[in-house]
Amino acid sequence: MVLAGPPIKLLAVSGVLTPTASRDDDAQRQKLSRTDPRSWRLNVYPAAIVAVLAGVVVLTVLAGTGTSSDGKHLGGDYPAFYAAGTIAADGDWDRLYEAEAQQQAQLGLVDDEGGFLYFAYPPPVAATYGLLSRLDYRWSYLLHTILMGMALWGAVRLARPVVPVAARNPTRVFAVALVSYPLFRAVTGGQNTALTLLLLVGAARFDAEDRSIVSGLCVGLMLYTPQFAVGLIVLMLVRKRWTVAATALGVGAGMWVWSAALLRSNWFSVWWSKAVDVSRIDANVNSSNLISFAGSLEHVAGSAGEVLGWGLLGLLVAAVVALWWKRRDLDPTIVFGLAAGVAVLVLPRPLFYEAGLVLSLAVLAAKQGEMRWVAFGALGTWAAAVTGDAGAFPVTVLAAATMVWAVRRFLREDEAEPATDAPATAT
Repeated sequence: MVLAGPPIKLLAVSGVLTPTASRDDDAQRQKLSRTDPRSWRLNVYPAAIVAVLAGVVVLTVLAGTGTSSDGKHLGGDYPAFYAAGTIAADGDWDRLYEAEAQQQAQLGLVDDEGGFLYFAYPPPVAATYGLLSRLDYRWSYLLHTILMGMALWGAVRLARPVVPVAARNPTRVFAVALVSYPLFRAVTGGQNTALTLLLLVGAARFDAEDRSIVSGLCVGLMLYTPQFAVGLIVLMLVRKRWTVAATALGVGAGMWVWSAALLRSNWFSVWWSKAVDVSRIDANVNSSNLISFAGSLEHVAGSAGEVLGWGLLGLLVAAVVALWWKRRDLDPTIVFGLAAGVAVLVLPRPLFYEAGLVLSLAVLAAKQGEMRWVAFGALGTWAAAVTGDAGAFPVTVLAAATMVWAVRRFLREDEAEPATDAPATAT
């Protein structure tokens, strides 16, 4: 029997054909959810958690004076970005990467006497933060925190068409992301991981929708943190996503011209030499915060741990290659999620807050009933705050477990039938 009604367009999501709901279906589902006590709790409790966290941040800023709150330094790593923005706003570009200039610009912003946080991002990032540096430090930090919170929410909203869990309850997914230690520290600590996640999700979604130019724009904008973007561009070339790769490279060329206009044509050599030097120093100073296999295990167990880390790295790469070989038709959202996980655990210098990128893979792999385990895992990342000498090692373990779980999940999934853009009629 053929059922009368509007055609149902089928969308392939992570190996499952999911009917795209009509507006009438959405309205009916929302009406039912309002009368379901469990559904009500799943919406209200996460919203309350987000409201409480936002209130704590606002009160912390309002209760403080100058650059501190309750006698403690305010903003985590934000002084590095604020000071770089100050240098940029003053037009002192020739001194942007000079340690003395950055230290001078951070006077009164950090607790350590004579110490400072080095800014090693490309020049366009400093130019962007130049706008925020026009505000008083406290209000600039608060605005930045709000913007990063909005970026995280935007990532969840962008994921809705391709991630069923995010489509059903975006507030819950947002709350789970925000209460994870890496993303909470990134959003409230002056870092920009939420922006990277927004661009990553955007690139995955638009690639899945075959909007290659927009996807390429997202990948290209990620060049503000080159260690992640370069790998994605190479991945697009391997996958023969020529338009995505070409667009990303075009954005990169535009950023190069912009940087040259700000810092002369030799800006890349100046920036690269400083970035490499600082990376080596930072590896020692921030060894407890390293998230990669090699860096985290070296901190915990010395040279033997580093060797073990490289071995685990090899196993991870082999598992991802095996998945790629068996499932050549992987949904682009899975490809980007796996790429984020590999980058965090394989690259030598990612810090613990960048483990927030792996959360996208966990949400992607989770079914509706499994979100509770994702939530437990997010809360488990707070072990990094109380483990002392172990540093970020608990976060590394959870990130690796997430990768293994996700790869196993995708390997077990039955191969999906190819999606079609043609309307289908239910029978």
